Amino acid sequence: CGVREGDSETSLFLLSRFAEFSGDRFPEYRSWAFWYQAYSLYRLGKFEQSTAAFTDFLERWRTHPYGWQAAMTGSLAALQASLDPLPLTERALALAPNGASLADAALLRASILMARKEDEKAEALLTGVADGSSTKGRTASSPRALFMLAEIASRARNPELAEERWLSLASSFPKDALAEESIFRAGENWYMAGNLPRSLTLFTRYRQTWISGKYRDSVLRNGGDAHSRTGSVDLAILWWEDLV
Repeated sequence: CGVREGDSETSLFLLSRFAEFSGDRFPEYRSWAFWYQAYSLYRLGKFEQSTAAFTDFLERWRTHPYGWQAAMTGSLAALQASLDPLPLTERALALAPNGASLADAALLRASILMARKEDEKAEALLTGVADGSSTKGRTASSPRALFMLAEIASRARNPELAEERWLSLASSFPKDALAEESIFRAGENWYMAGNLPRSLTLFTRYRQTWISGKYRDSVLRNGGDAHSRTGSVDLAILWWEDLV
């Protein structure tokens, strides 16, 4: 009842008592009591305890139907507690029940690796999600994986590869929310790299596709500057006037 109503304090108290005094009498419920204990700790913001509880749960019940959920939530708890989440993300990859779940675990692990500047390891994970080779077909996470791959290329100062990946996302998933940002980021990447003609090509494509897009002002500002610096002052003025 406490779990259903979101009362994590009550849930934790009752589940702890059950696990301590009644778990042996009702073995079919014991694993679930441990799972919801760990989850209640997470909901209460007791992340270090939640991480330990989910880790213990996964050791006790290695083939539990909620093993993937335990590994994923435990990974998030470990992040919040400033603990190492990679062992739990590895378990999540191993326990994923389907391609979509595997993709979610891979993106989580890759984002952690990227934060640690371990881009090669992240790239290997993301490639399988982006092209569907590791998930038995593309999933809803494929656009995000492609976007992250483009970010890796951009960080490596490889604007050609970054553009290729961002444009692949926009062409393969034109209705995805990341398609708009991909065209903007590709143009911005070239603008920052000093290739103003190429940046203008992409900024112009952005303006034609997303007339009132959320990156419109940045496109007009940077595009106007690019026109000015390449000698097209009249076009620069026109772009900047659209900012008003």
